Amino acid sequence: MSYRSMEEIYEQCDKWDKEFWEIILLDDMNERNVTREESMGKMESMWKAMLAATGSYDPHLSSKSGLVGKEGGLMEIYRNEQKPLCGDFVSKVIMRALQMG
Repeated sequence: MSYRSMEEIYEQCDKWDKEFWEIILLDDMNERNVTREESMGKMESMWKAMLAATGSYDPHLSSKSGLVGKEGGLMEIYRNEQKPLCGDFVSKVIMRALQMG
């Protein structure tokens, strides 16, 4: 299922009396037609890849296309020197996402 909002996911949580993460897990299992173990394994490998990407991030490098690279470093500076309107948590999520480009 493709969700258009967080509200839709929370509606599913209420409907099925499940936690948020369980709804996402079940959705992945159904969408990819995999077992719980396969889904969890894929999510774990993606999590490890994201950690490795942010751990090896260098704000002085950019991709060959030039489309991504330095923005993660710029966002980190902004988070440290300013008070982002979106708050600390969301700004950290944005920063990490940009560092994975």
